Amino acid sequence: LNIYPNPFREETTVDFGQIISNATITIVDVYGKLIEIHELKNTDKYIINGTNKASGVYFMEIEIDEVNIKSKIIIK
Repeated sequence: LNIYPNPFREETTVDFGQIISNATITIVDVYGKLIEIHELKNTDKYIINGTNKASGVYFMEIEIDEVNIKSKIIIK
């Protein structure tokens, strides 16, 4: 799993490195407020748009086949 670029301004790419059948990407702010959820099917990459979000630190949780991966993303 690779997330680039980070920090980013307009968009960042979540690259799974292989085709995943099901995944959920959840983004929350530093206060734990839900910002957005993305349900993915049969893809190897997904682009997160940052233009409609305020600058700052966010936390991304990616669930792939019951495995949870947490990552910090920064929007400039």
